[in-house]
Formats: sequence, structure tokens, C-alpha cells
Amino acid sequence: VIAAPFLFNGKVLGVVECATLTSFTSDQADLLNKALDIIGVAVNTAQNRGRINALLAQTQQQARDLSWREEELRTTNEELQQQTQTLQASQQRLVAQQSALEDANTELEEKASILQEQRAILNHQNLELKAAQQALERKAEELAQASKYKSECIGSWRNKPLQSEEIIQQL
Repeated sequence: VIAAPFLFNGKVLGVVECATLTSFTSDQADLLNKALDIIGVAVNTAQNRGRINALLAQTQQQARDLSWREEELRTTNEELQQQTQTLQASQQRLVAQQSALEDANTELEEKASILQEQRAILNHQNLELKAAQQALERKAEELAQASKYKSECIGSWRNKPLQSEEIIQQL
């Protein structure tokens, strides 16, 4: 019986146990030792592939979330623009009527107060929109960083199968 660990970059990933009814020859032991390197690379590659798949799923979910938030922000922005246009139109009507309606001054002051409250609400909504936009930009940066990491990992893996094939050919 031979039990031997297989490694990748000095880290133990597992153990292979082989048994035979007769003693192992030195050629068989050498073959096992060479195969252990290949097994270590294969196991590490499989583990990395699993991590990349998890990162890809996470990135795709973040992309869906960002897309949803972007649509929500666009809708909110359109509503705010419509409210702004409505408020601007209302304000223009009030200014035009002010000169002709001196006797309705008290009523116009109440409407101006209401407009100020609406402006405060609109300013508050604009601040929330800016905060949401900044959060969206941060998410976009995180997504870009995740994509960069993915590209670097894939680039580094492209060389690994060639090294494995070279080891097999040497055997």
C-alpha cells in the first residue's frame, strides 16, 4: 500500500492511496509520483472553476440588480422631471396672475407656501436620487473590478492545461 499526498503550489489538496498484492516497482512508484503533480493541477483547476462559476453567478446577479435599479432610477427621474415641469408651469401662472389679482393676495401667499413645501420635498427627493446614483456608480465599479479579476483568472488558467499536457508527454 502506498499513500501519497498530491499538492499544488506547496499546498496539500488530498491523498491518493494505492494498493497491490505484490510490491510496487520503482517505475510504478515514479509513475505515481509524476501522476500526483497532474492530479494536484487537475484538482486545483476544478476548485478554481467552481469559484469562478460562483463569482460569475454573483456578477450576473449584481448586473440584474443594477439593471433593475437603473430602470427604477430612470422612472423616478422621469416622474421628478414631470413634477418639476408641473411646478414650473404653476409658478409661471401664479406670477402672471399676481399683477391682475391684487385683491387675492392672501390666497396667492398660501399657494406660494405650498409651492415652497413642494420644492423642499423635490429637493429632498433629488438628494435621495443623487445618493442612489452614487450607489449605482459604486456597484458599477465593483462589477468592473469583478470582471477584471475574472479576466485575470481566465488568463492565468490558459497556461495551466499546456503545462499539464507537457507533463503527460514527458511520462
